[in-house]
Amino acid sequence: IHIAVFAFLTLAKLETPQLPKPENIEVVILDAPPAAQPEDKKEQKIIKKQKKKEKQVVQQNDRALNQERPDENYFLSKNNQRVQKQTQAKSHGDFKNDAGLGQNGKSKAHKAKQKVSKQDFKLENGSKIKQFLPKYTYSSAKNFDVDEAGKGQKSQSNDYLKNIEEGKQTVLNTREFVYYAYYERIRGKIRRYWEPVIKSKVKHVFETGRKIASVDHKTAVIITLDKSGSLINVQVVDGSGVRDLDEAAIEAFKSAEPFPNPPDGIVESDGKIRINWNFILEA
Repeated sequence: IHIAVFAFLTLAKLETPQLPKPENIEVVILDAPPAAQPEDKKEQKIIKKQKKKEKQVVQQNDRALNQERPDENYFLSKNNQRVQKQTQAKSHGDFKNDAGLGQNGKSKAHKAKQKVSKQDFKLENGSKIKQFLPKYTYSSAKNFDVDEAGKGQKSQSNDYLKNIEEGKQTVLNTREFVYYAYYERIRGKIRRYWEPVIKSKVKHVFETGRKIASVDHKTAVIITLDKSGSLINVQVVDGSGVRDLDEAAIEAFKSAEPFPNPPDGIVESDGKIRINWNFILEA
């Protein structure tokens, strides 16, 4: 009997299913960007290379303080310009430099005093002296932001200039960018759509009980256009951490396209145009 019972217990023990040992499982919720990743490996490499060589394009006056080309720490813009100290206007809005200064670094009152009638340039023998406009160089641009320049309207800019000190106007080291005009056309079209969309998205976030951290949120995208300027794809390469903000960037490009008449020089060998663009919601 003992042997039978022992055998039965032993058999029962062998047939009893063993529960697996508990494991610590970490669940991570990824907020994946809404834009699809390109399946083509060649396309991925091109986009990765494109992101590495990005340089910020900023708005600038039609006329620069000078035509000197900065060596380093520069932005891309309409003209070459080198200044001793870079500053940005405190106010945000459509670009303008109106803090009582002319576009060449002199106050409006000073420029008015420089106006001379034509007869002042006429000599006694009847000949005329050609009027030369002053050329402001690096040394004359250093006092561009002094308080004595006079009062005027507020200067403002929408460029994101994180490490540039605030001043009366936006004055930066820039290098001439041959495709500046095309980028400005894109910027103008996108702003009309992105600003109302982002306001709506932020309002929706708060209405649903969520919060947005008090840090700057950047959505970095690469847009792909065909050679006619029509949108092929918008890819989020660096999300902001808030899906609504990333969606606003994508919606803005989809609403604003096409971007016609792109310059031939930015069309790549595969017939496509790839442009890096950052959308930033400042805290």
